[in-house]
Parts: sequence; C-alpha cells; structure tokens
Amino acid sequence: MKQLIGRMLMSFVGIAGLLLPAVAQAQSTLPVIKVDVPFEFTVGKTTLPAGQYSLVEPVQHYIQLRDARGRFVASMLTNGVESSTAPEASVLRFYVSGGRHVLAEVWEEGNQLGEQLPQAKSTDVTVAEEASAAQNGAAADRR
Repeated sequence: MKQLIGRMLMSFVGIAGLLLPAVAQAQSTLPVIKVDVPFEFTVGKTTLPAGQYSLVEPVQHYIQLRDARGRFVASMLTNGVESSTAPEASVLRFYVSGGRHVLAEVWEEGNQLGEQLPQAKSTDVTVAEEASAAQNGAAADRR
C-alpha cells in the first residue's frame, strides 16, 4: 500500500513538473490593460483612489487589478459578455451610482468578448467609460 501511494505521489509530482512551465508561459503572454482612472472607484467591496492601474485575467472570468507599482489591490470573478463590435482601444466601463464610480465591465482592444463584474442593484445609475491610457489619455465621458 505504501509503495502504491509513493508511486502515485511521484507520478503527480512528475506531471506537475511538466505542466507548471506551460502555465507560467501562458500567464506571461496574457494581455495587460493599463489605464489611468481620474476618479475614486469601487471594485467589489474595495474602494480605490484615482490613479494608474493595470488589469490582467490570469484565468477565464477572473480579473486582477494592480496599482501603478504592480501591487495586487483587488480581484473579482466576472461573467463573459459579448458586443457586436470590438472596441478600438481597451475600455473600462463604470456605473455611477450615488456619486460613486463602480467598475462594471472590462473590454480589451480588438476583442468582441468582454468581462462583466457583478453589480449591486441601484435606481440611480449612469455609465462612465475609461479608455486605455495608451490610446485615449485619461478622459472619461458620461452617457
């Protein structure tokens, strides 16, 4: 019995050793969306100050937000959404409710598939967009 457990453990370690480099390589090729958000905003239960941020999606439907120094500041499970047209620049969409900006959607440049964050219900909602800093500067426009 001990030999069987030992062989199974060694097999698992061998398989993990083969897969880990592939996972690390896949993560290093993920696109990073960099933005300059000109207002305080909320992601889930975390409120963040205005500033430069980067977003990555290390696995499908899970985004991580990092500050300008590359430190992890928030993460959130998401739902996939689709648009009939792909954005020309990466875009973050925010809902504005009660004077607070709440991150609602993330769209990568040239991709018709985006990520939507779960939202709390509210009656006073408008939409603000923050385009990628590399493409459109730091201006946000309201609809």
